[in-house]
Amino acid sequence: MKNRLLGLLALTTMFFMYSCSDESSEPTGGGPDQVSCKLISITSDDGSMSSMTWDGDKLTKITESDSFDTYSIIFNYSGDKLDEIIDEDDVYKMTYSGDKITMIEESYLGDVEWMFELTYDGDNISEVKGYDMEGGKVLYETYTYTYSNGNITNMLNKYDDDSDGTLESEITLVVSSYDDKPNPYHRTPLMYMEFDNPLNFSKNNALSAVMSFDGTPLNYNQSIEYNAEGYPAKVTTDITLFGTTVSNLAYSCN
Repeated sequence: MKNRLLGLLALTTMFFMYSCSDESSEPTGGGPDQVSCKLISITSDDGSMSSMTWDGDKLTKITESDSFDTYSIIFNYSGDKLDEIIDEDDVYKMTYSGDKITMIEESYLGDVEWMFELTYDGDNISEVKGYDMEGGKVLYETYTYTYSNGNITNMLNKYDDDSDGTLESEITLVVSSYDDKPNPYHRTPLMYMEFDNPLNFSKNNALSAVMSFDGTPLNYNQSIEYNAEGYPAKVTTDITLFGTTVSNLAYSCN
């Protein structure tokens, strides 16, 4: 979340991937006989792979590997509530108001460096304020989200690009179309690490969108092949300047 370029690259090269919440990734919509599937692996044509470990409805671990490195993200719970996320030397600690996460402290090697305050509209995150905690609580960035039918339609991310105390730079995202199939990342814990990837907040899968990075637009289009249960099985993503990526997804279904 702190590196704008890396965040943009992550969103554009894995636009479909990853979302977050303390809730399980139950599909939204459909009748009582709809099959529920948990994502267990993603393989991409660039040689990268991600595998997911579950304890019932709780995502407990993601292991990511490519030709250079392998690392894991750990999700710890207190009862049914997400308590912390451990991403190597970074730890994300959750604070709740009732059943909703309203504050996250991000520490590096034990020192709190960032804090995020979350505001909700019903069950949806509507605003996030991010603070630089090194030397004091200083507003560094804000995110605002607009929804329609459970899907993100607009995101505005304003941030301080030169540490002058002014949120002068911005990233915008406008999503023009979704499918009507379940997003396997809907409200899984990664959303609390990736506020700049709000498509994981959505119940369905985005098909086309435009992201503008300080006024420079990136067009996104995605085609999806589905498994027998209606979940994305093969995703082909084409993004301006980044080309095409093909990912294959595998599930455990009940």
